[in-house]
Amino acid sequence: MLRALIPICIVLSLWGCGFHRKTPTTTAKPAEVKAKEVGPYYYYTRAQLMKRRGEINTAIELLREAMARDPDSIFLKSELAQLYFKYNDRDAALAIANEIVKKHPKHVPSIIMLAGIHSALNQHAEAIEAYERALALDPKSEHIHLLLGWEYGKIKEQDKAMAVYQDLTEINPESFAGHFYLGTACASMKRYDLAEAAFVKSHELRPDHEQTLFELIYVYEATGRQEKVVETYKKILVSNPDSLRAAVGLGRFYLKMGRSEEAKDVFEELKLRSRSSPQVVKQIALIYLEQKKYQEAVDTLQILLKDDPQKQDLHYFLGMAFEGLKNTDEAIASFERVPDMSSSHRSAVVHLSFLYQEKGDTEKAVRLMNQALEKEPDTPELYFFLGALY
Repeated sequence: MLRALIPICIVLSLWGCGFHRKTPTTTAKPAEVKAKEVGPYYYYTRAQLMKRRGEINTAIELLREAMARDPDSIFLKSELAQLYFKYNDRDAALAIANEIVKKHPKHVPSIIMLAGIHSALNQHAEAIEAYERALALDPKSEHIHLLLGWEYGKIKEQDKAMAVYQDLTEINPESFAGHFYLGTACASMKRYDLAEAAFVKSHELRPDHEQTLFELIYVYEATGRQEKVVETYKKILVSNPDSLRAAVGLGRFYLKMGRSEEAKDVFEELKLRSRSSPQVVKQIALIYLEQKKYQEAVDTLQILLKDDPQKQDLHYFLGMAFEGLKNTDEAIASFERVPDMSSSHRSAVVHLSFLYQEKGDTEKAVRLMNQALEKEPDTPELYFFLGALY
């Protein structure tokens, strides 16, 4: 009912501004509105206006004025607590939330707010106690179950999180979130049979939720079911052909399993579709590098360098690929193209030093490492590598 007064207050506060009237000639003084006669929601409305303007301190003071006129309003106290919380005075927010819950011990939204503040302050035991209190008052709430389970997950008590999510799915078998988070809790405990069942159910409830299928892929990989992994990646790509995550994941998995030709087919198609997106092509090159498919990495990186020969990190990765192929001269040439300002420069110098040593030029290798130390004398690993050259 009090919220319904807000538009009225706005209208009343603006009423005098809406019309231009001539002031009659009179000696009578205009009526004055005393501060104590103004209702709390006049101050609340002004506080909202100040908040939108970014004048937070003024908004807080106005909300305090509103509370002074309606000291029993849970709504006003909650608004003030949320304002404090949002603008990083969490201790003040906590004090107000505690005050509300002390006076209204069965007001579930306030208990949830109190729990959330405790959680943000890393007071997880207090947060859990508050969520459990809220759940006792509203035992069928999906929202509270999810919050409590999430809180247990934060402190690595996945068995308790799993129990909370199981309770939720028993109360509400159609809860997509309940089954999904039950799956994640079970997977983290390596209870893969339960995780699979939960993810399959959540996929049935929300077939459009792609992340569920990625979670199933994790379970299938962990349990060694290679064809289920491939089948699930392909299922994603059928419903979403533009899913880079699925395409890259499938290609990487093929490489991991030694199915190089199938990986190549996936990546070649992806490169054609992503030529305008160098980051995607670079990711493919790095997967080849990771899986020690050095020639494929070279071929892919050289495509990128044709389009952007000044790309600093590409020269570094190309050097690593040539080094993997034992093409020492090409590797040296690539590493030498990595400029000083590149984040990869230090690592490139280390590779160069050892490549020169392999070629029998230890003097040059040592000189390069000493030059690096002159620029970065507080880098302990460079001293270690220098020592390894002797």
